[in-house]
Amino acid sequence: MSLLGPNGVKQSGPAAVQAAAVTQTPEAASADDASHAPLMAQAKTATQAEARFHRLTWLASELLEVPIALVTFQTAELQIFHAAHGLNIAATPRSWAFCNYADMDEDVFTVADASKDPRFATNPMVTSAPFIRFYAAVPLMYQGKAFGSLCIIDTEARLLRAQERRALQELAALATDMMALQIMELQQH
Repeated sequence: MSLLGPNGVKQSGPAAVQAAAVTQTPEAASADDASHAPLMAQAKTATQAEARFHRLTWLASELLEVPIALVTFQTAELQIFHAAHGLNIAATPRSWAFCNYADMDEDVFTVADASKDPRFATNPMVTSAPFIRFYAAVPLMYQGKAFGSLCIIDTEARLLRAQERRALQELAALATDMMALQIMELQQH
């Protein structure tokens, strides 16, 4: 799998080679992945809904002053970017996903400096483009289970202030509401 960098330029080097070597995730796949499959299929088919999520990631990026904001979904093997602002790739191996940790926490999961965190220091997204340093995410919940995350990323280490934490939680609640609306719309057709 190759990664596309800024302007869709194919990135070469250690990122592709390290994909198999990265195993710092707490759980590469869970029993809940099978129950998420219908949700993922529905989400991927609704292009009108994708525009909603792209607006949300743009808003998160602007409001929280970060270059990257994502709505991610996870399958057994992949982390899929349902909507991405500031990142020009569609997916990564699940083993690279910071969201593996975010999905385990119902609150805001933060990493102040990924290059100094032993869980992420060797992650290809930290050691090469986009050079993640700061990461914060809130899990997106459906029927009581996390199916993905709304996350914000910066290339500089930083801390999340209280009002930023609240803003991220509210944006994640909007993303969850949007997903529920999308599912209802798809069920009516």
